[in-house]
Amino acid sequence: MTYKFFMGFLLSWGVLMTQTLQAQCPNQYNIRIGGHPSCAQASDGYLWLNGTTFYGSATYSWSNGSTSRSLNNVGVGHYSVTITDPTNCTYTASVYLGPSPTGPGISISYNACQQTAQANMRGWDPGAAYQWSTGATTREIPISALGVYSVTVTNSAGCVGTATETITQLIPPIQASGVMTPASCNNSNGSIDLTPSGGTPPYSFRWYRGWSSIGVATEDLSNVSAGDYRVRIRDARGCTHFETFNVGGPLLQVNGFNTTCGLNNNGSARATVQDMPGATYNWSNGGNTAAIYNLVPGAYAVTVSSGGCTLIDSVQVDTSFRPLSVQIIDSSFNSCQAGLLGLWATGGAGGPYTDLWSDGSTTPSIQGRLAYPSTASP
Repeated sequence: MTYKFFMGFLLSWGVLMTQTLQAQCPNQYNIRIGGHPSCAQASDGYLWLNGTTFYGSATYSWSNGSTSRSLNNVGVGHYSVTITDPTNCTYTASVYLGPSPTGPGISISYNACQQTAQANMRGWDPGAAYQWSTGATTREIPISALGVYSVTVTNSAGCVGTATETITQLIPPIQASGVMTPASCNNSNGSIDLTPSGGTPPYSFRWYRGWSSIGVATEDLSNVSAGDYRVRIRDARGCTHFETFNVGGPLLQVNGFNTTCGLNNNGSARATVQDMPGATYNWSNGGNTAAIYNLVPGAYAVTVSSGGCTLIDSVQVDTSFRPLSVQIIDSSFNSCQAGLLGLWATGGAGGPYTDLWSDGSTTPSIQGRLAYPSTASP
């Protein structure tokens, strides 16, 4: 509460000057209810403190022993808090937290695009139990007919809530099929003849290779090389469906695996082929199998041949991690910590590291001992 006092002074020329004095403890605080407990026996309520001014060094003392500005996961009851600010002003506030008048707060959301209904509850409760009017006991159910659907949810505290949803529109979800024409060796003459169905036409399309768009927005895909292609189909309602198709034909993909833990010769590379029966492999390092091992960092090329078709690709093998480096730091770096030995480890796969001193200690530092040899590993 803010109080104002006015003091008047009559100056010699007849003017009245006033001065306003502020009370020493002018702030106001109250407790707001952020969420009621789901029911009388639940402890999922939320309270927070509202006020005119908050200080970083102020202290809070709640009737339940908490010292934070808000209370989480509390049950039904009376709560009070005492606030002491840096100016030695003390304030109190109290509130009664009652159970939610609507129970756990259950609702049903209908996904018209996927034809599913999901039960929702205020707050996440992995231990909640669900009972639908269809007999299902899962949080989400498929919707195959128009009508009224209801669900009863019992949360972990035993609070019970119900919700009902009427489904008045049922449109089949988007689907797609395709007829693929394979690509010939080293050519981009493959194609996909796409047939979408379901949803609400008209549709829009976008094609991808992996996760990258190839810039094609037509229904069908043509003049492409062998491999997997993914299409996104969107209907007039904004519903989206993804489908993946494979264009046949000779295909070569090469993956490299970097060296690890500072070792210089444990990299590897692997060639994967499609529609190349009896393939032979010729690597730039002399290898003749699909995979080569014990590689040092560098570039590796492979030539793969099958039935008159030859494909060439390459990959780079790098070093994944810096070598592991360990330094023992003694007390000469800190005269206030006599006899202290510490470890400074860098590189490898990065921390956290595990430490092992010769005396069996596994902490990053030891004290009151002579110097010990030590090892560290990522």
